[in-house]
Order: sequence, then structure tokens, then C-alpha cells
Amino acid sequence: MFLSIIIPHYNLSEPLLKRCLDSILAIELPAEQYEIIVVDDGSDTPPRWITETYTTANIKLIESEHNCQGAARNIGIEAAKGRYIQFVDADDTLQCNNAIPQCINKLQQERPDLLRFKYRVCPKYKAPNKKCEQQVTFGNTISGAAYTANNNLPANVWCYFVKAELLKRKNIRFTHGIFHEDEEFSTILHYHAQTLVECDADIYNYCIRKSSTITARSAANVEKRLTDRMTVLERLATFRATTVTQSNSIQKKALQRKLTTLVV
Repeated sequence: MFLSIIIPHYNLSEPLLKRCLDSILAIELPAEQYEIIVVDDGSDTPPRWITETYTTANIKLIESEHNCQGAARNIGIEAAKGRYIQFVDADDTLQCNNAIPQCINKLQQERPDLLRFKYRVCPKYKAPNKKCEQQVTFGNTISGAAYTANNNLPANVWCYFVKAELLKRKNIRFTHGIFHEDEEFSTILHYHAQTLVECDADIYNYCIRKSSTITARSAANVEKRLTDRMTVLERLATFRATTVTQSNSIQKKALQRKLTTLVV
């Protein structure tokens, strides 16, 4: 098994989750090459229809108690059998083109810790275009810290493939029960990644949804987001303090840049 695609799910409508799954299956990767792990985070009605609808696909449903998206992703990491992991949100989709197979070939050839790709913001959903093809260009291999030191590192965990062995060896996991858990996860992951390749492949469709966790604007939601951002800042500051003696100059610069960006 080469690739594990982890999808956290919570109280999403069946059509949206089905849209996500169908976009992955439309890429037509060899069955022995990948698995899809849907982790239901304590939904009122778990999507048990998955196993009945997709009887021939490599899709596994794991049900858990509600503990937010980070916890669901952690469960997926523990269950993953692939050498690489890709995170996909249940209300988003993947591009149906030849980019992912090219990225998989690159991963098989060079085995980097991280392979970063591009994403599109989609205010309105567009059906996949199976005839769309692109020739992917890959950059030089650098470290994850070098990337962070010279770029404003996005928090999005769905814009890269990550080596499962690195997550398990360094025990890199999401903090449970908070927003912005991806800020902490991605920062620590890039700190530890010795090899990173970036490419220009358009792979991910970030589909804007008014009722999503990110777009909700209730007073309680805004307050929690601010509180949790402070929590992430404090946790990353502690991480920097505990690793300062073993960090090289690029890693120190990377952490400083990320912390400054979050504060601003």
C-alpha cells in the first residue's frame, strides 16, 4: 500500500461526502496503490452507507466519539497502511487529472518526507473535467525548515503528501479539541522534514461552504478561534524553547518566522 487518504467527517450531508469520494475514485489509481480512510467524528448519523455504496472501492469507515477534526485525523494516521498520507476534508474534492499519478511516481523515485502541491479555491463547485491534463514540474529538494524559513507556511494540511514513517517516528500528531490545530501540526512537521519537494500540480479543490467550521461567524465561534490561536502560539513557543539547543540556524529561523506570522 503506497498512499492512505484520510478524510475526517462530522455531520456532513451525504451528497457532499459522496462528491468528495467520487472525485478521488475518478482519478482511477490502481486499487493496490491506495486506501481511503473516512473517520467519522461522532456524527449524529454516521455515514454507514459508504460500505454499501462503494462495495468495490478501497474505502474504510472508522467511527469514533466526537473530539474534533484533529482527533479524527490522528485516528486515521494510526490506521493508515500507506507509506504516504494525504489529508482531504470531506467537503472538498481532488482534481480529476493526471497530476496525482505523476506525484506518486516522484514519491516512489525520491521518497521525500514531504511533497507539496497547489490548490484551488472554489466558491462554487465545478464537476471534474476528466480530459484535463497537466505536465507537473517539480522543484529542487530542500528541507522543510528551509521552506518555512523562506515562505509564509500555510496551515493547510491538505496541500501535501507526507511520509507516514516521519509522523510515527517523531510522534507528530494533531492537538485534540481546538481550532488551528493544523498550524501547529504543519509547523512541527516541516521543522522535522529533512527532504521536501514542491511542485506546480493543481491537485486540491478547497470548496467554500457557508456553514463550515472556517466560515462560521457566531460570537462563540470567533471567541474560540481567538483563544485557540493563542493556545497554538503558546504551544509552538514551548516547542521552540525545548528544541533550541538541538536546532540548526535554518530551523531556528523557520520557527521564528512562523511565530511572527501567527502573531501578526
